[in-house]
Amino acid sequence: MINRFKQYLRGVRAEFGKIDWPSQAEVFSLTVLVIAMIIVLTIYTGALDALFQWLLRQITGG
Repeated sequence: MINRFKQYLRGVRAEFGKIDWPSQAEVFSLTVLVIAMIIVLTIYTGALDALFQWLLRQITGG
């Protein structure tokens, strides 16, 4: 049982060696992209929400 676990850990370590990790510049640029997309989508969703609230008030007379 212990030998199988050790063999598993060796396999995991070997697979980690095969990973092509992104560079620091890639991580930074993709992080900036994700944050920018979050900001854009937040503004878009907020604008749609405000529009639908306005439309609902116009329809209901409230």
